[in-house]
Amino acid sequence: MDCKGIIPGPGESWREWEERARLLSKSVPNQTTHTAVLEVLEWHWGISPSWVEVKENTSGFWPWHAASCAVSEEGFITVTVNPGAAFFCSFDEILAHELSHAARSSFQEGCFDEHLAYALSSSSLRRFWGPFFSQKTWIPLLWVLSWFLPAGLLLIGSFSSVKITYALVGGGWFSALVRHYLLQLQYRKAWSKLREEFPEELARWMFFRLSEEEVLLLAEGSFCLETDLLARDEPRSRLFKIKIDGVERV
Repeated sequence: MDCKGIIPGPGESWREWEERARLLSKSVPNQTTHTAVLEVLEWHWGISPSWVEVKENTSGFWPWHAASCAVSEEGFITVTVNPGAAFFCSFDEILAHELSHAARSSFQEGCFDEHLAYALSSSSLRRFWGPFFSQKTWIPLLWVLSWFLPAGLLLIGSFSSVKITYALVGGGWFSALVRHYLLQLQYRKAWSKLREEFPEELARWMFFRLSEEEVLLLAEGSFCLETDLLARDEPRSRLFKIKIDGVERV
């Protein structure tokens, strides 16, 4: 199931993973025309999520919104791609991005999930800035404050308040940028540590299956695979153990 992209999440029990895998295995494969995308995902992350339902729809999206990955109440996963938004990158890149999210649906993480999904982009700008602008809390709030709050204060004639507001909003943007930059450094540091110890293919496999908390602890030197992951009685831990056993470390 793991190689199909039905990856056990952190803390997911054997029973939970088996039930979810059984449910998702019932999905009808719908990607015979997207073999190139599946090959990219298999090379990068060791997954081939051909079971995910892929739809194309040009309605229901904001102009800049290229695709979505939705999990139904029953647990089925559907990726919907907006072909009209593929002017800034290829359709295959958009689909690979969303299928990465589908494979990590059991993790339910924000920044690190976006980092992994954008890692497949051919553009260095999208790889760096994509996770920043994909945040669903800080960035939308800052956009709203940047445009509407100063305009509202200007209408009531409070010019001094406008200056203060711009200073506060500017500080918010600066803090968000610094946080994003530091997170990217931590992710890269964690990846470097994995790459120093394991072959590249295995390091990519492991990196995609770690949680954000584990990655940050790994970057800080506070996470040990043997004691903090492999010792657990969880399906994800068992997969790591099977994958690592017998591999000659770098």
